[in-house]
Amino acid sequence: MHDMAYHHVVRSAVASPLGIRQMLASRLRRRVGFLASVLIGGLTMTGCIRADSSTSPGPRSFASTFLAHGSAEKCENECYAQIVPMIRGELGLDPDAAGTYDVGRYADLSRSLLAECQPVGSVLRRVSVREFLEGLDKGPEARGVLVDPRGHLYILIGMIEIDGQLRCEIVHGSSSVLPLAKDELLDSGFQEAWKWEKRQAVDVPIRFGNVALTVNRVIHNFGLTKPDQELAYSFVFKNTGDGPLVIGKPQTSCACTTTVAEPMTLDPGKSFDLPVKIRVGDAVSLRQFVLLKISDGLSFNYRDLRLTLFGTGIETMKCSTTSLDFGTVLPSRSYVQTFTMGEVTTDRFAIKKVDAGPLPLVTEIDTVEDHHDLRLYRLRCTLHVDAGASGQQEGMLVITTDSRLRPIVRTHVRYQVTPLVAATPSTIAFGEISVGQPRHEQVRLISRSGEPLTVDVEGAPAEAIVKVEKQAEPVLTVTLTLKEPGIWQGVIKTRVRAGSRSQSIEIPCAAFGKAH
Repeated sequence: MHDMAYHHVVRSAVASPLGIRQMLASRLRRRVGFLASVLIGGLTMTGCIRADSSTSPGPRSFASTFLAHGSAEKCENECYAQIVPMIRGELGLDPDAAGTYDVGRYADLSRSLLAECQPVGSVLRRVSVREFLEGLDKGPEARGVLVDPRGHLYILIGMIEIDGQLRCEIVHGSSSVLPLAKDELLDSGFQEAWKWEKRQAVDVPIRFGNVALTVNRVIHNFGLTKPDQELAYSFVFKNTGDGPLVIGKPQTSCACTTTVAEPMTLDPGKSFDLPVKIRVGDAVSLRQFVLLKISDGLSFNYRDLRLTLFGTGIETMKCSTTSLDFGTVLPSRSYVQTFTMGEVTTDRFAIKKVDAGPLPLVTEIDTVEDHHDLRLYRLRCTLHVDAGASGQQEGMLVITTDSRLRPIVRTHVRYQVTPLVAATPSTIAFGEISVGQPRHEQVRLISRSGEPLTVDVEGAPAEAIVKVEKQAEPVLTVTLTLKEPGIWQGVIKTRVRAGSRSQSIEIPCAAFGKAH
């Protein structure tokens, strides 16, 4: 059994792209043993496997994982219902089938489509997967369909470039967009491909009842997208019939997709642009739709039309947080927060520098690798506030990496330093006092750290006499004697010390002088 596994893995390692070879090399060492390790060493020396592959950003293969399971008739992604309208639209046919197609009978479907598209000047050819993939170049246009051994349909909606390598944007029914290398598709076991060509001027016809209109596309691919990017595209409608039609209020798949909000009437021969704007989120795959209800302006006939928009983002490193909040802290004590930064197949990186700026923060980094050689960096941040700090503090932890996608990662840091001492009450309200009559009030000073306090009075109003009772928690006794009637205000200034720390405390005072 080991010999069979050995020969199978060796053949795959030689034929697969760099990312697969990395995975195979790791598995060979674990499963096949010493003999496989010797072979991997030989391949490295001859150039089949790079010696530095452990740090290579090459992606692992999805060839064995993205194909659908089970029969096409029971496809969880409903690939026939989802993809056939897209195919028809790309061929210049009404997205609704003129007849019915038997799910899973892909040969009958291709023959029927071929016959229907010929009158509009489109061409559909059944070719080998290799021939189909060899003729592809970069661009967001849909190129054709791949059929897997179970009869499932996969539409190729465009080609993007990642790290200098072309990737095929593949959609299976209602699935997300998968950016796959040509080698991965060749190794996946697709049995045939349908390649189409279409005249540039062909729009998509929509017909029902007395309504006849065209739309320039029923699907649009933005290609490669970036997080937080603003995307825009306009679908163009034209009433090619003899009567008016009504385009109802558009419905969108989520709040990040917006378009015009009111129904409109389109007279014969008139055109209408439907602008769609999308705000790209954090998801790697973009798939949004706009659903329209089109009605005959002279009857109650209507039809739903779905317009789908696609895009593909490059997955970037996974950071477990964007901020560190240490809460309320005491000076001279240590507080720890931990967060992680993880590699993904499309974003491998190393941490080059960690800069806390003026923050009293020390960072230690631990690194672990999973079975796909993806690194997880665990950053342990220790906050140790010095004796002079107080109040709300904020800053930025800046992490420099060699990632081509996120070379700089900024993490917001905040914490609240507990005051050295609390005054209770913090403001002395003497209330109404008869002029010339003394009034006594006390303020207790409480140590937040538990250390003994010493207090010096640095300033007081002329009307106030301040005495300090020296004990574990000092007490200020303030005697106020007003000389004139009316509103009186003042401030008592003190300096409080606890060990090597000191803090200025100002205690506002207020009273109202009453004449005899």
